[in-house]
Amino acid sequence: MKFLTIAVKDTKVLVRDWKALGILIAMPFILISLLGMALGGLWSGESGISKFDVGVVDADGGQLAKVFINDVLKSNDMAKMLSVSETTYKEAKAKVENGDLAAAVVIPEDFTKKVMSGQHASMEVFVDPGQDVRAGIIRSIANAYASRLSSVMIGASVPVGAMVRSGSVPPDQAIALGQELAAEARKAAENPRITVAKGSLTRQRELTAIEYYSASMSVMFILFGSMFGAFSMLDERRQFSLMRLMSTPTSKISILGGKLTGIFFIGVLQFSALVLLTRFVFGVRWGSLPGVAALMAATVLATTGLAIFISSVGKTQGAVAGISQLIIQPMAALGGSMIPLMSFPPWLQSVSKFTVNYWAISGFRDLMLGKGVDSITTSVMVLLGIAVFFMVLGAWRFKYE
Repeated sequence: MKFLTIAVKDTKVLVRDWKALGILIAMPFILISLLGMALGGLWSGESGISKFDVGVVDADGGQLAKVFINDVLKSNDMAKMLSVSETTYKEAKAKVENGDLAAAVVIPEDFTKKVMSGQHASMEVFVDPGQDVRAGIIRSIANAYASRLSSVMIGASVPVGAMVRSGSVPPDQAIALGQELAAEARKAAENPRITVAKGSLTRQRELTAIEYYSASMSVMFILFGSMFGAFSMLDERRQFSLMRLMSTPTSKISILGGKLTGIFFIGVLQFSALVLLTRFVFGVRWGSLPGVAALMAATVLATTGLAIFISSVGKTQGAVAGISQLIIQPMAALGGSMIPLMSFPPWLQSVSKFTVNYWAISGFRDLMLGKGVDSITTSVMVLLGIAVFFMVLGAWRFKYE
């Protein structure tokens, strides 16, 4: 079991290096925090319009004004979006001009009386030009209420007119009958006998920003972390440590296996630390524990394969650093570590499938959304295939001298 001794030794060396730990764990955690908080509002799935203030000037005091204020603007549905306050005309206008109110609705004197008697009546809405979207919402609400009242009054006046023309109702009783029908129509509109049930289609929830970047940044820094293993192998070759090991009764397979196992152990420790930190600090739910463990192991094995391949190609630290940047940076960008995969056009999503990041992030996304272990089978198999390919290629090219 000499390869385990070599692996444990390499792991201990890195764990004692606080600067390396800072890069491997602290740096991705900071980026996860910044990106999650900065972009959280864009991922919330909400309308993007926060609750805003609206003023109402009730110069009428009648029943129709109360219905508009209490049953429309202050209804349970609107309460989620609007914060309604009753105020005076002068104060409302000043607050709108200063931007303190997105809009104000003025219900004029005798509004209810005019509507009930069939006369023309109007509400005034003045808005803050700097808050066009919010202002448009208030205009739409006021217009909808005005249209509803107009429909009620037309519904009451048309039959009365017809009865007067037919002689069924004397002209002197028409006004009283019209008001009575209007009142009944208004009550029916407020408490309709026919209603439309609210229904919605269930949609799979999407990840929050903090969830997505917990996975994507962890995967990206696992790739960077594996490069410490590549540098370590290069240093030992340059310092002839590998040659001294070969002078002992230790096979090349044990030496290389120990180095690869050490890189694997470090990657698992790094990934586990990031999973635990994001779980307890941000409440990120990574999903099925067996699924997370399997996908984590497959991802780290794939990055370990890349590390041995890069160390077999590069002859100096500068060469290894350059090759790793040429591979890891494009892989991170194309694989979804920097920009979310779902924002990619279809052709770019096809290209991203050639990266470790794509398969790892896609798998963790499925687990975070509550899918079972079977949902990550393809991701795990592809990552294991990448691991085997680069390990075999790297072991074949690796030079001990």
